[in-house]
Amino acid sequence: MEGLSEQLAVPSSMLTASVSHSQEPVPGEAGLRHQIYYPSPSACPCTCTDDGPVCIQPTCARIHPRCTRIRYKACCPVCESMARVCVYRGRSYRLLEEFRISRCERCRCGANREVYCSVSDCPAPHCVNPTYDSHHCCPVCRDGPNCFAGNRVIPAGGPVDINEYTVCYCTYKDGTWHTHPHATCEQRPQPSPIPSTTPSREEDKRGRRGRPTFPRVDLIP
Repeated sequence: MEGLSEQLAVPSSMLTASVSHSQEPVPGEAGLRHQIYYPSPSACPCTCTDDGPVCIQPTCARIHPRCTRIRYKACCPVCESMARVCVYRGRSYRLLEEFRISRCERCRCGANREVYCSVSDCPAPHCVNPTYDSHHCCPVCRDGPNCFAGNRVIPAGGPVDINEYTVCYCTYKDGTWHTHPHATCEQRPQPSPIPSTTPSREEDKRGRRGRPTFPRVDLIP
């Protein structure tokens, strides 16, 4: 009994390490208090208490969906082999493979089996009425560069007569081929009026008063 008393007097801090399966408590027999043991090779650890064994299931790490071989010979399952593919939105892609998920998003399967995506950065359009095509990510100018002249869209590249008095043209931004959205308009030079050489009625009357009159010879009998 003295030997047993000496064994129970061992500090509990020295009894926290797991024991081999040969030392596992046997049902119906008493184990050391605070002793940690494994009921089976794949079970989680349990602890002996005054009220009996207490087994707590720890929070295990989530198994990656690309794991192809899982080992269950431990408290938590462990992934032993990963597929050499990327899985994205339910589809598999080879390592370093590039693919599109939309007309503006390009993705790549990285060497670490992670998918990296980027969105296309569209340049500013050269026109004020771009259209969107299902085969292109960025808008396109089907009518070429243009700009607004009031409510009217005029093509770039030369002056456009708006009416008989106004001419407009698209201007480009400095150092680029991008047009300003609004045209530059100028008044068309009007020709100067040409003075008339025909005397007016008043001038004709004044001239007649100052000129002498002569009888017509053909009317003398």
